[in-house]
Amino acid sequence: MPAHPASGRSAPAPHDRAAATIAALVAAAAAAVAYRKVLHAYFWNDDFAWLFVLHERGLTEFLLTPLGGHTLVARNAAFALLDALAGLDPRPWFGSMLVTHAVNVALLARLIWLLTGDALLAGVGALAWGACPAAGETLAWYSVYGQVAATTCLLVALARVALRARAGAALSRSDLVFVASWLALSSLFFGTVLAVVCAWPLVATLLVPRSVADRYGIAGIVAVSASVIVLYAGLQLVARTAYGTPIFAPGALGWLLQRPWSTGAAFGQLLRVGATSLLLGAWWKAAPRSDVVSWLTLVAATTCVVLAALRAPPGRGAPVVAFGVLCVSAYGLVAVARAPLAGVLLGQTAGQLGTTMRYHYVPLAFLVVALVLALDVTLGWRHAATRALVSVAWAALLLAGWLVRSVPVDVHDASRAEMGRALQAIDAGVAAVPRGEVAYLANAPLAAFGWLPNTTESPPGLAALFVITSPIDTRDGRIVRFTEPDPVVREHAARRGGRTATLLVPR
Repeated sequence: MPAHPASGRSAPAPHDRAAATIAALVAAAAAAVAYRKVLHAYFWNDDFAWLFVLHERGLTEFLLTPLGGHTLVARNAAFALLDALAGLDPRPWFGSMLVTHAVNVALLARLIWLLTGDALLAGVGALAWGACPAAGETLAWYSVYGQVAATTCLLVALARVALRARAGAALSRSDLVFVASWLALSSLFFGTVLAVVCAWPLVATLLVPRSVADRYGIAGIVAVSASVIVLYAGLQLVARTAYGTPIFAPGALGWLLQRPWSTGAAFGQLLRVGATSLLLGAWWKAAPRSDVVSWLTLVAATTCVVLAALRAPPGRGAPVVAFGVLCVSAYGLVAVARAPLAGVLLGQTAGQLGTTMRYHYVPLAFLVVALVLALDVTLGWRHAATRALVSVAWAALLLAGWLVRSVPVDVHDASRAEMGRALQAIDAGVAAVPRGEVAYLANAPLAAFGWLPNTTESPPGLAALFVITSPIDTRDGRIVRFTEPDPVVREHAARRGGRTATLLVPR
């Protein structure tokens, strides 16, 4: 059999492919079981803000509205589709979230197998990421679905590159178009993909060095990044021109220049929390305050990756570096984009930002590949038994942690209860008025509502919930109005010009 270029082994046989498929399916199923509580999650915070924008301002503006540097056209399209199909029934929403995550676990297993040819390593690495406690906040909050779907696109694109790396071939023109298409789609789901796009020329050079043998190959690889950046910038400009949405948060650059240390500190904290959650699983609980265990774990993981890259035989260290670069790039973008903003607007410390678990989903996918590749390089084919033993021991450690402590999932029961009470109050208020008359209901804020996109303003309480759940301004033969004593709230509604401009009236 021909040698495996990345590992020096024989090319995988059919039974190896079957073993890899089984490993991927087992890892995906285990991750779904670990996060089965996600099926009981409910909407929260930004979910309601986006639903309000969809029903108040219409589909076109909803699709094109960015947030915090993210271009969310594809995420918002999925949002609108599920709203049309399921309304406020959360089960289809979070069912699709869990299914997408399980698919990602299987795709990650395939990527690792393509790079190592080892089904056991592929299954254990994918399992470690798929049931990592750091994924809980992402999977139980539908507004962050874009990050999960973007990861799907990234893994599909990287698998195509890994196929060429395994064959020792250069990326063809069709390969570059394939990768560019999937990277472009991923950028429509989530903004962290821009870190991958910027790192792509270096990553492609490391994984498929024959692709940069001449200037035409280099131009093709650079064109992949350029095309995605142009798409991203174009959509940001369209939203800015059509709806006045800011491309960046006002003052963001100034905050970054005034607080550069916060970015560095946040980067270190993100790496600390991510690496420890990945390696120790549920046995370790993330906290803003640093602890010795987490820093030692980060040092151990970093040392493993660096030594493997330095001591690897020719051609085998480059993939380790490539996925290390992707992880560092993704965390670096999060730190640069979020640390100054979080410090000024939310008063968050670097440690608190590091333990914001929704920032870890994409970077940890790259980190686990780098770690597994480092393990593969360090032990090599000659130490297959030792490598298998280490893999099984790691999997056993993680599974024991999940069985004893389980992975934390906040299903937002408080939000579910508040929305239930609010909907009952609206129904009761309308029912108390005779048919044909106007039902005047006292408007009230709702704690579960987050900020409207690109503002620090929340949707207008009960009136906003009525807009989300009722397509017209009448119910059961009664015109509905909400009395709002705050003139600022009424003024904002009037300025937006949506349904709440009519629904909200003075007390």
